[in-house]
Amino acid sequence: MLTKLHHGDYAEQINTKFRVVEAAESLEIELTEISELKRLGRQEIFSLIFTGGKENFLPQKLYQLEHKTLGRDVLFLVPVGEEGDRIIYESVFNRLKESE
Repeated sequence: MLTKLHHGDYAEQINTKFRVVEAAESLEIELTEISELKRLGRQEIFSLIFTGGKENFLPQKLYQLEHKTLGRDVLFLVPVGEEGDRIIYESVFNRLKESE
């Protein structure tokens, strides 16, 4: 399943938690940042930054995430750094815009 959510959907959810559905233990990451939406012709580009605890490191792969407002979706998460006791993950969107 490819995400049907848009930049604006995520922008409204900054500083909220997403549950990693397939984790054995209850595991949450927080959406902490969203990049500016860039449009190049029919292409749209943006990225999401999440943070999670070091005790539950998530390797790079597709994850099913659940959010109380947005529901379930599948995102490709990549660990991109550390900040204190937190791991930083990024999910990049680079896709064709839907027909208007």
